[in-house]
Amino acid sequence: MATHISPAELHAALEQALARIAELEALIATERQSSTTLRPEGASQHKPLPTAAPATTEHEQAAVLMTAQRDLARLIAQDAPEAEVWTTCLQAAILVSGLDCGGLYLFNADNRAFELVAHQGLSPAFVQAVAHFAEDTPNAQLMLRGTGVCFTAAEMASQNDQRAEGLRAMAAIPLEHRGQVLGCLNVASHLHCAIPEQAYQALAIIAVEIGSLLIQQQSEAALKQSHAQLSAALVAARMGTLRYHLPTQRIFWSPEAAQIIGTNQVEETLSRFIEYFHPEDRELALNVLQEALAQKSVPSREYRIFTASGELRWITNYGKLEYDQAGNPLALSGLIQDITERKQAEQKLQRNEQLLRLFVAHTPAAIAMFDRDMRYIIASQRYLIDYRLGELDVTGRSHYDVFPEMTDEHRAIHQRCLAGDVEIQANDRLLRADGTIDWVRYEIRPWYELNDEIGGLIFLSEVITERKTAEAALRASEERYRHLAEELEQRVQQRTAEVQDLYDHAPVGYHSLDAEGRIVMINQTELDWLGYSREELLGRSMTDLFTPETLEVFTHEFPVFKQRGWMQNAEVTLIRKDGSTFPTLINATAIKDATGQFLMSRSVVFDNTERKKAEVALRLSRDQLSVANAALHKASQAKNEFLATMSHELRTPLNGILGMAEILLEEIRGPLNERQRRAVANIESSGGHLLSLINDILDLSKVEAGKLELHLESILVGEICETSLIFMKEPALKKDLNLAYEFDPQVVTMTADGRRLKQILINLLSNAVKFTPSGGKVTLQVRGDAERQTIDFAVIDTGIGIAAADMKRLFKPFTQVDSSLARAHEGSGLGLALVMDLVELHGGSIKVVSEVGQGSTFTVRLPWDDDLTGGGGKTEPHQSEAAPSRQASAQPPPCSGTILLVEDKAISIVAMSDYLSNLGYSIITATNGQEAIERAQAHTPDLILMDIHMPVMDGLQSIRRLRADPRFATVPIIALTALAMTGDRERCLAAGATDYLSKPVKMRQLAALIARLLTPTG
Repeated sequence: MATHISPAELHAALEQALARIAELEALIATERQSSTTLRPEGASQHKPLPTAAPATTEHEQAAVLMTAQRDLARLIAQDAPEAEVWTTCLQAAILVSGLDCGGLYLFNADNRAFELVAHQGLSPAFVQAVAHFAEDTPNAQLMLRGTGVCFTAAEMASQNDQRAEGLRAMAAIPLEHRGQVLGCLNVASHLHCAIPEQAYQALAIIAVEIGSLLIQQQSEAALKQSHAQLSAALVAARMGTLRYHLPTQRIFWSPEAAQIIGTNQVEETLSRFIEYFHPEDRELALNVLQEALAQKSVPSREYRIFTASGELRWITNYGKLEYDQAGNPLALSGLIQDITERKQAEQKLQRNEQLLRLFVAHTPAAIAMFDRDMRYIIASQRYLIDYRLGELDVTGRSHYDVFPEMTDEHRAIHQRCLAGDVEIQANDRLLRADGTIDWVRYEIRPWYELNDEIGGLIFLSEVITERKTAEAALRASEERYRHLAEELEQRVQQRTAEVQDLYDHAPVGYHSLDAEGRIVMINQTELDWLGYSREELLGRSMTDLFTPETLEVFTHEFPVFKQRGWMQNAEVTLIRKDGSTFPTLINATAIKDATGQFLMSRSVVFDNTERKKAEVALRLSRDQLSVANAALHKASQAKNEFLATMSHELRTPLNGILGMAEILLEEIRGPLNERQRRAVANIESSGGHLLSLINDILDLSKVEAGKLELHLESILVGEICETSLIFMKEPALKKDLNLAYEFDPQVVTMTADGRRLKQILINLLSNAVKFTPSGGKVTLQVRGDAERQTIDFAVIDTGIGIAAADMKRLFKPFTQVDSSLARAHEGSGLGLALVMDLVELHGGSIKVVSEVGQGSTFTVRLPWDDDLTGGGGKTEPHQSEAAPSRQASAQPPPCSGTILLVEDKAISIVAMSDYLSNLGYSIITATNGQEAIERAQAHTPDLILMDIHMPVMDGLQSIRRLRADPRFATVPIIALTALAMTGDRERCLAAGATDYLSKPVKMRQLAALIARLLTPTG
């Protein structure tokens, strides 16, 4: 990790370096002075030492020694390279000793060994062998103690290396300087058997000179290194030295300082130097100079300067005053440092600190930062909100002053974190000063200074009191729902068992086949017929139970059934386990997934044995049967004609009665008092009841005749249910009943006749409302079974209930449970019979569960199939009757236009004319089809209301003739008929009618249709 040094510490280190340099320079000067005293006058150049013969006299020896000393002194003055100095020193030693070879060793303190740096007169092999010797060898120990030694021929002969080299004598002299061993001289002879005393003394003298030379050489090297290090340090620290000489008022600076200033000059006058400063900082620089002279100390300041190239830089100064011998200021010396990068970093740091403070203050988290004394440095706005501090400025305040209720436990946590720990709590209880309790999730961790010391703590927290409260409430809620779920599961199991029992013990057989024709479900009734157990048949192919004739038909028809989606009244002969056969009649519906892929069949099996016996008996009396069939056909035709006539004859006066009632209730002929309004409302209600009875009779006759077709389409189940409930809202309110609705959200759409499904639900809901006492409850419940692909529509009431003995009469037409003359509830007894017929036409079933005095539940189960490709009926648009709604004050908007009303009944003419005239229409009337054509040609009406059943010419023929006339090709024609039989609408539209209404006509419905047809489009 990098060490951070302050400018003051760096300045002190540079002062120490300068002092060391001065010490080395003084030492070198001393050594040179002592060496110069040995130098003869006039000696100026170094020459190689001569290789003369050994001196024979003491005078000659002294001369040789003096010559060697002189040459060494010249070598010092020349500042020669190290290798040359070492070689010259060795040559001088060999010369003064009179010997012929030797080596110069220097002691390496790092390696703790003497290393050969120069040699002469020795073979390469020997030089390699004696290149160094470690400090722990005997000879090295002698040298390190400053002890010289001589070796004779006998001693040399005992050493292999010397003997191989042919050396006969050797002297080893330590090279010292003031007690410090620098190395040693090893001088030897190939000729002499011993080292002469005179030679040894000369070597000792010359060794002193060589030691002085070596220490000077090392000092100069150290001085150069110190200068280089100082220069490198100054450059690295972006510093330079500077000296202001007061007498001359000139400033001198080092190359490093010149580089900072950006100039090639090394000195300037004070006035010229001041011009480098930023204009705003020049006065500051001069003031610092005056302050330094006055206070005898140099203050450090930061300045801006411009380099010679115009670049702006920041510098700071460190310095001291120099004084002359009299104590007067002589100069100001010191350092300048380029702090541009530091200033830029400080500015960036300040910007970052501002950004950090903004970030912390406005972050959506609760954050606070403390110093080591737990005083706030910064806190986020979220922190102030969470801890209810409002607009309090906590900066600089003690955490324990802000929160005096802080426990000793929390204070101990803070101290541990200030020691380096990290504390994380996911669920901590905080007691407030006001006695309230908060729950807090927090994390406390130390933050660090640049020197890696802990500067304080960072506190990140979240008040989770609301979440804790919500979690507790959720746990309580989960517990309640768990009990409810258990109870519901028990009820589901009970209902499932009931449904399974109904499935298994139904009076007909039920089974389901997969796509391969294997049995996947079968009820107990069919198992009893076949004589098998459930385990024996599940997974087995249904074809195993077919006779050969049935198998051939099944092989062809089963793929068609899977594609089409239904099968009706298929005659199939099944084989029992004992081998006997029996005839059956099978109806089936295909269950498919969302992509239209076949999943399984849902088949109803009827034992056809008795029917087959009857067919045999019928074949025996074919003639009688033919006559009976003819009579039956004639009776059926007569019944249909009677029903059509009765429908027309009943609906026509009803049209006038209901129309007049509607006009009176809307007060078109004038206001009504309350008694009159109730009387007219009773007329309308009774007429509506009579119309409902007529419709039920017609529908039941259609079912019995097999002429009631289902208009299958994909319908929104919820919309059908809600519309049905709207019809029952007013009757329920009159009896103060609670009308409830429970809908399974997974049930969205299904394939059914929407109008007939609504008729089923309204009949069941109407019965429930009728037989439920005031204050009771009626519920429509819808549940889907995705596995079985069925939807259950359950109507549940808290009514009077049905006795078990009366259950068999429920679904018989024209039958009521209470058939006495004093019965409390009105009705024709057709509703439930019609419901059962419509449910069975959809391939469904109906079940009743009831208890006297407790209420009843009618459950209609229909196939949940949304695929129209194989439906049992043709999908056609049909007219939906809206729920009745009337407000006396909400009159239809005034209109204009001429309407031709074609009607043969005076009461209908009066009712419709009054109503439409009141709306602003001009009314022209005609009483038959021929008269209608004549009136149309005479008056050119904007719209024609055409009755169908009229004398002279019926409405259908009149419409055709009007459409043949180009003048009436596009005039809207609304067909009005009281027949309401199958195909009436289609015949009217085919004749050319624009739209169709069945009598009795609701005036508001008629007015809305007229307004729509007369409103321009586009």
